[in-house]
Amino acid sequence: MALLILLSLVAAARAGSVVTERFTSATLGREWAYNVYLPTGYETSRLSYPVLYLLHGANQDEQEWVTQGQVGRIADAMIATGRIPPCLIVMPYARGSWYLDRGERVETALVEDLLTRIAARFRTIAAREGRAIAGESMGGYGALRFVLKYPDRFAAAALLSPAIYVPEPPLQSASRKAAVFQRAGAFDPTLWQNFNYPSLITTYAARNLSVPLFIAAGAEDELHIARHAATLFRLWREHDWPASLHILPGHHDFVLWRELLPQALDFVFQRLSRPVLPAGDGPVPTQHMAGR
Repeated sequence: MALLILLSLVAAARAGSVVTERFTSATLGREWAYNVYLPTGYETSRLSYPVLYLLHGANQDEQEWVTQGQVGRIADAMIATGRIPPCLIVMPYARGSWYLDRGERVETALVEDLLTRIAARFRTIAAREGRAIAGESMGGYGALRFVLKYPDRFAAAALLSPAIYVPEPPLQSASRKAAVFQRAGAFDPTLWQNFNYPSLITTYAARNLSVPLFIAAGAEDELHIARHAATLFRLWREHDWPASLHILPGHHDFVLWRELLPQALDFVFQRLSRPVLPAGDGPVPTQHMAGR
């Protein structure tokens, strides 16, 4: 709590902005909304920035991390104090897709349409070394699948209370009501297992391109995610892939996720490229990299 208060005071002195945008996704065949956090000075600088894709949870939208997660305030303060470099944070609206290509092809739309849109619309480091992915609950489930299927696109990931139940979700999980995991109007355990992360591990291992994971959950999580998070961590380490596990006091809510977010941002941006100028433009201005 003390850290969040300090971050709030610092952020007030140097605030970035969050803008809501829409574009037409060729994959989805419709307009697609997303929020993007832009750091202080973005409009006047020539820098290209690292970018984090931050995914929302079940029954939420692109506003969740802005309003409940207070991502702008936290990022402002961490940039101002030099804990992370100036960066962009993109928050797309995924409806109830669980970031899958079942029903709407949201998985394909994100890796093909949204990544391309962000690279064209904003000054980002449009390479693996400049890109990370994170999310909470359903968003953590999605972030892990993107890492496993597209390790060439992301250099780091953060999973906050990820809904990665093995062998299947508890009865109170929102996933059991999600259309993408239902057949004939009822939850289908086979569908869940076909899409969940264990089914992707062998192919991921064969790529020989590991993505460092920040894995975290609350010890009092009502969905018992701490146990599943620890299982994923052990699996990652058994393969000698880099990972960090954090089990904190807390529940499955934004009280915990706001506390975890600074640690998650630290983790992913330590593994991404710093802001860069176009070739021939000289060194990066020091005011953009204070404390780094």
